Amino acid sequence: MTDDVHLPGSPADASASEGAAVTPSTPVPALEALRAVSTVHYSQHQVLGARDVLSRIYALQRAVRFYPFEHPAVRDSAQELGWAVSRFHEDGVELQLIFFRGEILLGDQFLAEESMIFERLTAEMAALGIGSFTVSPGVTTEELQRAGRVLGAEPEQVARAGGIVHLSEEEELPHVRFGVVMEAEYGAAGTSGEERAFLAFANAVDLVEEMDDSLERGQGVDPVQVRGAVRSLVDGILSNRYSILQLTALKSFDEYTFYHSANVAVLSIALGSAILEDEQFLSLLGTAALLHDIGKLGVGLDVVNKTGQLTPQEWEAMRNHPAAGAQMVALMAGIDKAAIVPILEHHMRWDGKGYPVRAAVRRQALASRIIAIADTYDAMTSRRAYSAARTQDEAMSLVVRGAGSAFDPELVRVFVHLMGVFPPQSFVRLTSGEVGLVLEPDPVDPLRPVIRIISTPDGMLIAPVDIALAGRQDLSIESSLDPRLLNVAVEDYL
Repeated sequence: MTDDVHLPGSPADASASEGAAVTPSTPVPALEALRAVSTVHYSQHQVLGARDVLSRIYALQRAVRFYPFEHPAVRDSAQELGWAVSRFHEDGVELQLIFFRGEILLGDQFLAEESMIFERLTAEMAALGIGSFTVSPGVTTEELQRAGRVLGAEPEQVARAGGIVHLSEEEELPHVRFGVVMEAEYGAAGTSGEERAFLAFANAVDLVEEMDDSLERGQGVDPVQVRGAVRSLVDGILSNRYSILQLTALKSFDEYTFYHSANVAVLSIALGSAILEDEQFLSLLGTAALLHDIGKLGVGLDVVNKTGQLTPQEWEAMRNHPAAGAQMVALMAGIDKAAIVPILEHHMRWDGKGYPVRAAVRRQALASRIIAIADTYDAMTSRRAYSAARTQDEAMSLVVRGAGSAFDPELVRVFVHLMGVFPPQSFVRLTSGEVGLVLEPDPVDPLRPVIRIISTPDGMLIAPVDIALAGRQDLSIESSLDPRLLNVAVEDYL
């Protein structure tokens, strides 16, 4: 059963396209209960308490900028922030605030009113390059006062220190972490770390297959293995994004479910890391992406792989898989319960016309929006029982068409810059007639990626030669090619 999100202009019938219907379905009975479960880390009173924390952060930032560091006003502001944060610690959770393009999130929960009230604070955070602010239990007033020196720094001071993380390290803050706002970074795909990237990806595929077997036998999921697999993916992407992104081309028709889950995790973490370099957020994102389709286990392969039109009962079973998956993860010991929300919401759509039906005032969470793009892109570029694979550039074009309806338009923009118009693993024909495999996009021009030439204009295979189209004004991409027509395999050239 496809993971495609139905894009504008397509029919909305209950066919073999899982994302086909855009009309709201009957509310899933367990939906509200699951939303309550999803706030294990941040309950409603904690969400309400976030406003007080934000107010105290802003006050501390102002105090540091207006008074000498030793002034009582600075200490008093730090102490008041400590009191506000302690309410979270008393409940056994750490505080994590995320600042993303004018939005404020508590963990993965969007704070709509606070995003408007504290617009000045979010602008200040963006200017400093602060993407997240996390405070763990055990923090003292003195440590928060030193953290205030980071919050109250000027952008030029942050730049001289080499970034917000380096500046915070100078203050010795064991219980306070600053995450970095990341714009997509690009660099040459070197050889270092490639083997580690492959092992991380292969481990993720094996883990999903193992979880599938374990759950079918009525056994549980090993949370240690899940955390280890996700940590390896996060480390691999942060160290060499394109080495591991290239591995998403390693698709197996017979094991689509396992490869798809691993690919969605890789793509989601890569997209998330292009926005925010916060390992805790990326780990949550990776966990949710790896488990996003776990609810399909109860649907049955005969329905999941059905080539014809689904019956109303089969379609309802498919539409219920996000809620079923969220219920399963809610009962899994040791799995981060914050992952429940993205699992529940990955088919909800940006415009609210997906499923399950959400409350009118509820926005799809940030992690859910990221996974929705990764899920759809990988599904469209994979061959399944009822659908041929689309080429990467065709899939990217359809994702772009869905911006503003199916997908968050800002995240789509970042995804295009991350992957390029011709994404990694695309086979293309150049204006010279040569055929090549796209390795990575150019940081400036998404139409001129790094290419691995594999054949001459007359179709003769050659020893691969890598070229950067950005440096070859005499060459450009003429068209994308279907690898099946070339009789070559992507993995032979990675």
